[in-house]
Amino acid sequence: MDEKEKVKKYLVSGEELDKAIKIIDIARKEAVDDLEYGFKENWKNFMKRMRILTSQSSGARMQNYIFNAFGWTKIPANLNKGDVKNSIGQYFEVKVTTITTSNTSANVVQIRLWQETSGYHIFVIDSTKDYKLTHFQLSKNEMKQEVEKCASQAHGTKEINKANHHVEWAIRIPWKKGDKVYDRWMERYKQDTNLDKNKIDED
Repeated sequence: MDEKEKVKKYLVSGEELDKAIKIIDIARKEAVDDLEYGFKENWKNFMKRMRILTSQSSGARMQNYIFNAFGWTKIPANLNKGDVKNSIGQYFEVKVTTITTSNTSANVVQIRLWQETSGYHIFVIDSTKDYKLTHFQLSKNEMKQEVEKCASQAHGTKEINKANHHVEWAIRIPWKKGDKVYDRWMERYKQDTNLDKNKIDED
């Protein structure tokens, strides 16, 4: 076999990688001192920007983008009343999870049933389908029922958690039709949500 044939060929060239790295570096530099980086753009363009930031940098921004879109007020964690308060004084815990080519389940983690909330807002972002956003809303009782049906303990062992009244739960939903948890959530809890009102559309 010819030596040249042994060299693996990649779809992306070194020159294209150089261009991509420069773009990533520019975007990350812009975002360093801008906690609302991309917030004025529509959902799809905002998520494109988040894809090239680090996970640490993008996670809080994605949550805050959603908080702003709904007009929710972020609250201190030590209140033990979830993440946000809405305009009529209700408290909610909010979870955001992303579907990717390597992560094919919606991971709803650190569910804290002991907190004093009115319920839960769950947002699933499907990056494999143009950043399609699916929004679920559950009351506190509905979330308790879901935990009993399909949750696992997010941290620790059963022995340790027996004495711990503040157990955090995780629900992992395979993101595909035909899965019983997916189908149930789509039927019972899915909301009609549009985050693009008053956003800039720049493609």
